[in-house]
Amino acid sequence: MSGAPCEVVDCDRERRGHGAYCNKHRQVVRKHGDPMYRRYAGLATRMEQFIDRTGECWVWTGVLSAGYGQIWDKGRMRLVHRLMYELMVGPIPDGLVIDHLCRNPRCCNPAHIEPVTQKVNVKRGLHGDLRKELRS
Repeated sequence: MSGAPCEVVDCDRERRGHGAYCNKHRQVVRKHGDPMYRRYAGLATRMEQFIDRTGECWVWTGVLSAGYGQIWDKGRMRLVHRLMYELMVGPIPDGLVIDHLCRNPRCCNPAHIEPVTQKVNVKRGLHGDLRKELRS
């Protein structure tokens, strides 16, 4: 039935021949058996396999640089704690950096990170135990 849309959700291409799919999805079905097959997992799925959530901190077990978790995203290495904040909370406001309230650079628990100015981040880092400051 030509002219009708492909049956794959969010695909606006036209069906080809008598099948339910457009050319792209027909080829994917023929090769992999599933029209929704994706060669590469999405960012959130890839991140999840490297997060240890057994404790209060969600510890990154993947690649580290200067103690901070990193993952490849859209052609460049990105800091995991920043990505986690963006995925679970929202965009990081301009001019702010992400501070680890738990002082653990491998932690990517959104409850343990917050956007602050660089000045506040440095001040907290220099004065050590932030938990005392948060209690008051």
